[in-house]
Amino acid sequence: MARKRKVFRSAKMARRQARKRRSKISERRKKEFLWRGYTIDELKEIPLYPWGNTFEPENEDYDPDELSIATLMPSRVKRSLGRGLTEECQKLVEKVRNSNGKTVKTHCRGMYVLPEMVGSTIGVHDGQKFVILEIIPPMIGHSLGEFAKTRKSVTHTGPGVGATRSSQHVALKRDENMSRRQGRSQSGYTQLLEGSNLVSARAVNLDCHHKHCYHIAKAIRGMNAEIARDYLEDVVAKKRAIPYQRRSRKGRGGNTMAGHRKGKMGPGKYPNKASKEFIKLISSAMDNARQRFDDIDAEDMVITHVAAHRGQVATNMRPRARGRANPTKHYQVKLEFFLQYFVDEDDEMEEDEFSGDRIK
Repeated sequence: MARKRKVFRSAKMARRQARKRRSKISERRKKEFLWRGYTIDELKEIPLYPWGNTFEPENEDYDPDELSIATLMPSRVKRSLGRGLTEECQKLVEKVRNSNGKTVKTHCRGMYVLPEMVGSTIGVHDGQKFVILEIIPPMIGHSLGEFAKTRKSVTHTGPGVGATRSSQHVALKRDENMSRRQGRSQSGYTQLLEGSNLVSARAVNLDCHHKHCYHIAKAIRGMNAEIARDYLEDVVAKKRAIPYQRRSRKGRGGNTMAGHRKGKMGPGKYPNKASKEFIKLISSAMDNARQRFDDIDAEDMVITHVAAHRGQVATNMRPRARGRANPTKHYQVKLEFFLQYFVDEDDEMEEDEFSGDRIK
């Protein structure tokens, strides 16, 4: 009979296998919640201060080493409780003690959760409404305001949304080809071509700085096509500037080193190269409008959507001394442009009257 081969097992592997066997044999028992080594029932019997549940620092008939909730709290909470509870917080504690299962509403966002509050229901005001909270043991030592947020997380739908008349367009298609996390450049338009009297233009892989294109797009969004083109021609001639509001100060996401310009603009620059590319794109979109619509003046169309995205990564070589060269990489830019013509109410009335006369 062949002998069974002995397999070497490390101590760590043996402990892991033992844990697996124990988990298969018996289910894990759910541990009782402990806070600082005490159960909830034990914590409720401990007084808030060494001299009792009321704040009486002048009382000298107490043992400073006596166990209390204030001494068990973290240092920040301990300092706050050491100064005593405010009148509003004291009223809140009294209401919780006499609530009998009812919801207690309060504006005291800075009140810390005490063990005697566990099991009660408290409505904390977040600036607009009361957020109903069921106090559970892990909340002990935290302030009520931590569980009632006053601000919502910002979610952006897409380029152009929120600007003049651009909110008429519905948001954007999201696919794998447009994700920066995939390491790919965006392909196709990011906004759906919906609406009447709408034309578009697109430029791909331009050798411009994405930061300059972003600020130009933000400045001309919502303008008429002809006005925007004249504005950018003045920028090229350094008669007017493009406002730089994003990353315009040191320490806030970067520093553009943009000086303040005349008027109430604030920081601004004259991006020459990027402005010329935008002028070409506006002219291209206006030519598309003239070819598509015979009864619409392209100069009266409105820029409802303009966006600048990062394109492909261009790799070049920077020459150095003694025949050496270093590789350099920079993002190219993709621009997309939507023009739309909005019919005035007077023009619609004239067209209806004209069509009515023809029917008669």
